[in-house]
Amino acid sequence: MIQKDGAIYIIDFGEARFGHHYFDLAGAIASTIKEDSSEEVMSENVSAIVNGYEQRRDKVNHNQLFLFIQLWYIRGILALLASNMKGNTDYLVKCFQAIGKYKNLLTTCAAEK
Repeated sequence: MIQKDGAIYIIDFGEARFGHHYFDLAGAIASTIKEDSSEEVMSENVSAIVNGYEQRRDKVNHNQLFLFIQLWYIRGILALLASNMKGNTDYLVKCFQAIGKYKNLLTTCAAEK
């Protein structure tokens, strides 16, 4: 993502155009918000990203978006486990905690609509 003249431009998604567009949105969210952020910070950032997205695309289904955020993290977790890298335990815990925060955030948003 690039910020220029008060606007954010997306220049590349690693998996762009190879699947559902929510996977790209989930990747943008999960890649720009730290896993150990507070739910308040996550909420503000997710809202900003989703609102910007909805200005150019359809309204976001928050329940579906949460499923793709889970998929994004699970994909990363499986890659870490497959790599046999040491010291990933703390990061894996952060990933699972982040999934829980996104669940709270997005299912609450979906219920409010």
